[in-house]
Amino acid sequence: MTSPALRRQAVIIVATLATAYVASHFFRAANVTIGLDLMRDLGIGPEALGALSRSSFFSTTNTPCSRQPSRLTCSGGRRAPP
Repeated sequence: MTSPALRRQAVIIVATLATAYVASHFFRAANVTIGLDLMRDLGIGPEALGALSRSSFFSTTNTPCSRQPSRLTCSGGRRAPP
């Protein structure tokens, strides 16, 4: 039998991953839905919209890596050079 603390931790991990999965699909669908209006309003082309989407994705996914750089490294356990 698993301990309640281990079960709670597993539920938190699954809930976090499920939320990230749903958010990923939402943002992908939002860009498809409002892409033409966004390009027209901002005066940009498809390449620039792709770069904008990519930068927003990387900024949201890399935030946890930069919040506590002393404890959490994004380079597989090695410290990144300053």
